[in-house]
Amino acid sequence: MEISANKVWTYIAADSASRQRGLMHRSSLPQDIGMLFVFLEPKVQGFWMKNCAIDLDIAYIDDEGIIVDILHMKAPTPEQVILPRYRSSKAVRYALETNVGWFSARGIEPGAKVTGYKGPPGLRVR
Repeated sequence: MEISANKVWTYIAADSASRQRGLMHRSSLPQDIGMLFVFLEPKVQGFWMKNCAIDLDIAYIDDEGIIVDILHMKAPTPEQVILPRYRSSKAVRYALETNVGWFSARGIEPGAKVTGYKGPPGLRVR
């Protein structure tokens, strides 16, 4: 995938099981690697950091491939019982998780266009 001339290689989470598992139990994530969550229909999405050991950024991406939100998600502490939800501000089809700071280090902000992902068969991707 490419965002504003920056390439990011992605693991794909396009089914319920892989979306639920996400990046749980990882102690690190290589530079320029992320996980793209693909949803069958655009809707407001919410993520949490259950069993995540590293801070992450998440970009919510609409049906047109435009980033609508970029949020910083903190790994929970062992004492945390209630985990915050990180919600999109509007309906989205995709969510891209990366290392914390990946977007800001490249000057990527909401409004940027994501290209290069064709999607699994049957998904309407532009």
